[in-house]
Amino acid sequence: MFTIIPALLEHEKQQLQQEIALAVTRVNRLHIDVIEAQYAPNQTVLPEEWGVIPFSVNLGVHLMVTTPLDWIDRCLKAVSTTIIAQVEMVADQQTFIETVLAKKGKAGLALDLDSSIETVDKVAVDQLSIIVLMAVKAGFSGQPFSLTVLDKIKAMRQLLGDNAEIMVDGGINLETAQLCKQAGADGVLVNSYLWQDFETNLGKLQQLG
Repeated sequence: MFTIIPALLEHEKQQLQQEIALAVTRVNRLHIDVIEAQYAPNQTVLPEEWGVIPFSVNLGVHLMVTTPLDWIDRCLKAVSTTIIAQVEMVADQQTFIETVLAKKGKAGLALDLDSSIETVDKVAVDQLSIIVLMAVKAGFSGQPFSLTVLDKIKAMRQLLGDNAEIMVDGGINLETAQLCKQAGADGVLVNSYLWQDFETNLGKLQQLG
């Protein structure tokens, strides 16, 4: 099954809450980006402002922040089940993963567009639930998809086996989602394309499954 997960990168609380309310009527997984203007020159709605998220929703939070350990508790209080950190900002991957797991969450790592799969700690792989491969430079939505991620998907699959999901984030539309599926990804995180026409585009993407 190829998984389509709506991704939300919003600067306004009301817009974020409207998108959450719409998405949960059609899917049971969401992905929210958290950026605090240091990792990237961008600022999103922070966890304390997300509002009510149904407990039935599997919520993944992508921390594009400089100190991921400091954000774990804040995100888990907002019903997050999966905490994903940019590998470039994690000084000790094992510590990050074990901290998330100890707090009853699931742990993931994201690799920026230019980061090699060699940056993933081989010891930590067995404890990961998800790897997010960026097909754009992390921090902003609406960027074009980079085909370089396709070889990375294949290499990451060899490293992970079936231990964790491989999801691709950035520049996703119907065409690039198909490319990711063909390369061996388990699914995609979709922002700009999806929200242009949520019902129509979600339906098109789900047909890939």
